[in-house]
Amino acid sequence: MSTKTSIILLPFFREYIDLFQRGKKKIEFRKVTLPDHLRYILVYQCATLKKVVGYMVVKKVVSGTPDEIWIQYHHISGVFRDIYDTYYANAKKAVGIIIDRYVPFEKPVALTDIDENLKPPQSFCYLSENAFVKALEVAEEKIIPTQTTKRLS
Repeated sequence: MSTKTSIILLPFFREYIDLFQRGKKKIEFRKVTLPDHLRYILVYQCATLKKVVGYMVVKKVVSGTPDEIWIQYHHISGVFRDIYDTYYANAKKAVGIIIDRYVPFEKPVALTDIDENLKPPQSFCYLSENAFVKALEVAEEKIIPTQTTKRLS
């Protein structure tokens, strides 16, 4: 696993985390460019809980115009077109993170339990492999992902 840019911390609202957990949403839409070799997302539930509640294994990162991404991936989006269009209003580029699986933690983790200087990101922030493993340990996660996770090219 590359420690440089293969892991990020990403904030989510509870309703979207629920959609991932139920398998209704398999892509996360963002406006910012993300590394093509992104492998894991540590899921931070913003708003009321304000803790890390799980992680996602990334299948691949895609980008294009908002229309191109919607046409290709709306069937796994978990959102309606009007919400999507509002999010991408006036945007020329859309980024999609296709998720292989979401793994919820039984025990949510405070950011300060991972790193005392870690703050909730506005968009996202990169994490080291050590910070990711620490989050899994604090959450008492039994299965630690390995490099054997396959990536689509």
